Amino acid sequence: MTKVYIEQLGIPELPFALVFWPNFRFEIPSKRLFLREIMEQYQTPFFTVVKTPEEADFFAIPFEFFYVYDYDATYLQTVFALAKANGKKVLLFDYTDYVDRVPTLPPHAVLFRVSVYRHHKQPNEIVMPYFVEHFGLRYGITPRTGDRAIAVGYCGYSQFKNSVKKWRAYGKHILQQLALLSRFDRVPTVHTRGIFWRQRAMRLLQSSSVLCRFVVRPFYSGHRMSITLDANDIRREYVENLRDCDLALCYENCIVRVPSGKLANIAGIVQAWTKTHPAEPIAAMEGNARVVYDDYLRLDRFFSVVFDREQSPYAELLFTSI
Repeated sequence: MTKVYIEQLGIPELPFALVFWPNFRFEIPSKRLFLREIMEQYQTPFFTVVKTPEEADFFAIPFEFFYVYDYDATYLQTVFALAKANGKKVLLFDYTDYVDRVPTLPPHAVLFRVSVYRHHKQPNEIVMPYFVEHFGLRYGITPRTGDRAIAVGYCGYSQFKNSVKKWRAYGKHILQQLALLSRFDRVPTVHTRGIFWRQRAMRLLQSSSVLCRFVVRPFYSGHRMSITLDANDIRREYVENLRDCDLALCYENCIVRVPSGKLANIAGIVQAWTKTHPAEPIAAMEGNARVVYDDYLRLDRFFSVVFDREQSPYAELLFTSI
């Protein structure tokens, strides 16, 4: 197992990053809906925390990176300097949704983050999967079989709560686009908030002959402070939507991928895909998706592959000397 050293001198009082939950078993706030159930799957630590730099393969910051970046840059710089003095690289982790942020990192730092725009991704950043729950095991979701229409599903935040929030969001969007253009961003439109993409895609699909099963919500479903329904009802709707739809899985070999520039033709793309994918092959593709998750995208498997010197696709980034 990969060994990491965490510097204790001057360490800030910040919430630990989720990747260290199996090590420290810190309390997960109840307001983060269903996260406790998700973390139950990960009982074995991803890393061994050692007591001295000499024992370690890497230094590590045990908090969400952007929180430390914002609230205690001194500690961050201290760890960067100490790691460099010991000839070690620094592992950084971030599960926040600060997708637009492009941090300044030293060459010996490696940032694992869950989202970043491709044209902004830096050479020392690695995109990692989210922690997710095993819905198939918990709720008995299995691939749909037999002849039936292919259903496109969605369940979640895709409607503004009121007109004030809607027009405020449009105003912010216009200002954001102007700011990106002033900075000569190469692909400014992809920075558009997800709710705008979802609304447009859903309108286009609903106006076509594609079978749609959408559960539209005016709130974010993963946080107790934002929901307006019972948490169990929210989960039930989500699970039923997954069970009753086909095109809801996010793996390259079993989805319809629609580039942002071709969104206007989303209905035609889905219809063309449906004609070339009979029901039984789709069931096999969904089975392959399970294998992809179990072998590569489940977090413990992901880290075991990434930190394997023989098979890691990031071996040069992680294991070359500084």
